[in-house]
Amino acid sequence: MNTSYLKELQEKFVSLSSKTGKIDFYPERLFTYDSINNLFTDDGKGDGFLTDKTIEEKIFIFAEDVNQKKQQCKALRRSSTKTIAEMQLDYLEQIKDKTPYQLKVLDANKVLYEITKNNVLIEQTFGASLLVIEIYFTSKARTDALITTLALLRYKADKKELPENLEKLVSSGYLDKLPMDVCSDKPIIYKRSGDNFILYSLGGDFDDDNAKIRQRTITNVNGDIVFWPYEK
Repeated sequence: MNTSYLKELQEKFVSLSSKTGKIDFYPERLFTYDSINNLFTDDGKGDGFLTDKTIEEKIFIFAEDVNQKKQQCKALRRSSTKTIAEMQLDYLEQIKDKTPYQLKVLDANKVLYEITKNNVLIEQTFGASLLVIEIYFTSKARTDALITTLALLRYKADKKELPENLEKLVSSGYLDKLPMDVCSDKPIIYKRSGDNFILYSLGGDFDDDNAKIRQRTITNVNGDIVFWPYEK
């Protein structure tokens, strides 16, 4: 195996990873202000309400009790909705650098729901915002896992054996630092398996399923995110 090629590839991914931008909710803030301006009437003093036509034609309600939600929409006011939206966005700015595991510890989903104060418009948005954070960190974890996989393959080619643990890759100079699992805030799990190895994250259920492949549906997340061996 050409280990010089693996090293070059690993260094390229390390460089790309270092250039990854941070999550920015500023565009979402502008979009929220624009949506409120377009949906609500304006009494000239910064307040207003939702018309029946707006509720019927422009507001998509994903709930079983649609009629009840529409009645709640009629009670909404422009000023209070803007205030709640800003509180939610301010909190998202505070937690945007938190890993999925840290968000679980904070119970961020519950905090954001409480901020909405049953505002039917705002309560439909925070789930998508948390998903943005999850996707960001999951993507980062996959890049770190790829870098680690390349380091393991290099080590095996050079030493004719796999390392006992990932710390060995760091001490031997194959990795700069241990890859962290964003679903546990501990190092990604590495296990030797015969002449091969297993590399995986705990996944969205935040527990170790011994590299059982992650199964995801709308209502259920279980299993692990297995980075190696790769399965098509």
